[in-house]
Amino acid sequence: MTNFSTFFSPLSTGSHRAGLWSLLLFMVAMAGGCHKKSGPRDQGVSKVASVKIDEFVPPKDQGIWQTMEVRMDRLPENTVQLEKKIDRSAFSAGAVTDTKIDVAYGTYKISLVYLKDGQRVYQSCPEELTKTHTINQPEYPVVINICPSKGGNQGPVGTTGNALGFSNPYENKSMYINPGYRQSVVKAAEQTRLKGERQNQSLSDKMLKLKDTPTALWVDRIEAISVIEPALKDARSQQAATGKPSVVTFIIYNLPERDCAAFASAGELFAADNGLNRYKNDYIAPIKKILSNHSDVATVLIIEPDSLPNLATNLGVQKCVTAAPLYREGVAYAIKELKMNHTALYLDTAHGGWLGWPENLRKMAGIFKEVLDLAGGPDTIRGFASNVSNYSPVSALRPDPLPETYYEYNPARDELTFVNLLKGELEKVGIKNKTFVIDTARNGQALSRKVWGNWCNINGAGLGPRPSVNPAANIDAYLWLKPPGESDGTTDQNSKRFDIKCRSEDSKANAPEAGRWFQDHFELLVAKANPEL
Repeated sequence: MTNFSTFFSPLSTGSHRAGLWSLLLFMVAMAGGCHKKSGPRDQGVSKVASVKIDEFVPPKDQGIWQTMEVRMDRLPENTVQLEKKIDRSAFSAGAVTDTKIDVAYGTYKISLVYLKDGQRVYQSCPEELTKTHTINQPEYPVVINICPSKGGNQGPVGTTGNALGFSNPYENKSMYINPGYRQSVVKAAEQTRLKGERQNQSLSDKMLKLKDTPTALWVDRIEAISVIEPALKDARSQQAATGKPSVVTFIIYNLPERDCAAFASAGELFAADNGLNRYKNDYIAPIKKILSNHSDVATVLIIEPDSLPNLATNLGVQKCVTAAPLYREGVAYAIKELKMNHTALYLDTAHGGWLGWPENLRKMAGIFKEVLDLAGGPDTIRGFASNVSNYSPVSALRPDPLPETYYEYNPARDELTFVNLLKGELEKVGIKNKTFVIDTARNGQALSRKVWGNWCNINGAGLGPRPSVNPAANIDAYLWLKPPGESDGTTDQNSKRFDIKCRSEDSKANAPEAGRWFQDHFELLVAKANPEL
């Protein structure tokens, strides 16, 4: 069985622009394999083309590339999406299987990106992004023009909706370390050390190991927009010092009627006070402006925790009925405005203990489809974020000592199970090839709660897996989105934002308002960390 090779060369015509290169792909048909049993030939079997890719030799002034990413979207409506990352070392090693892509005959859009140290150095030229290629015969040639990138992660919008595109935005980058969180950790360690006693000294030492752990920054009110620009400038400085690109993660969290089925994190914008317009003009607009002015820094945005999931399960609450149209329009607007060449967006999808039942998953997938259609389609986001600020473990204990009744017969007992179940429902409504990030800041103890539905300052919790990239199939990263040590909500019954769940049998006593530092809970999380510090 023969594979024709793809080869790269400069365009030889005198009319091409400087820096324009061509990629020539030859497709070779295979009838489903080299060896077939006797019987009806090709009945019900799609013909397959094998794409073999050879090295692209860049111009001398552009520098070498390290990774090539190929994406092929089969039409209509991107019904099949094939992606492959090819390391440059595969070419010099002659690794044919590493540089080959098998595709069924059909019509495709093809996108190419070349990366060095996580930054684009080449990409499909803008005019290529609307072209279609019908692969329907042996040795079918496909020509794709390649242009040098303008630098960083910038470039034309491709089939994935942004220049971080089909790349994992955390790959080959340093996650931003928030100096504010570092200060909180150092201060907490000192408080613990001053208590004296040997065990406190040991706990203080463990705390200090966390001072350089990356965490997300919460933009949870209009005033908090002020944290964005300093973080981006600081990330730029980190990039210059280390020579490695940084990626900063922000939580976008200020919808009108926020937290509609609870009270602990109620927001500042309300339907009766022109809340949606204020959200658009006073919140999203300035965020967009700041991000636009820092397009050299890769940015991840987690869009509106605990918003759309309420529409799947809590429309029996009048505040959620009021919030429903605001959430749909507000989230779609945020996605449209904040989707840029250097941003990757993840839409919040709650967690398995909330949405894991089949009917909830089905409803949630339908709601996501509605909102993403309003925003411009599924490719406007990279994927989804689960377990934000919650305690659901990545993997349940096997065998699980708890009875089915504890989980109320929910099959999604852990987040890896949950995202796989959700992924199946999303694909049924046309939301395909999405990846996930999981908040693992406080989910180290799988059996931390007496009541699975309790969520506020859990007394049996421990730090979970540290932030990491590509930890499991379909998972872009484990992240610490809720910074450990920040309270979920107050136990003060006289507070306007008091929620009864914060005085549950599983909740730690004497908790401050949501977002405030909770020293006792931080000590607990560190002491019960899993993996241990």
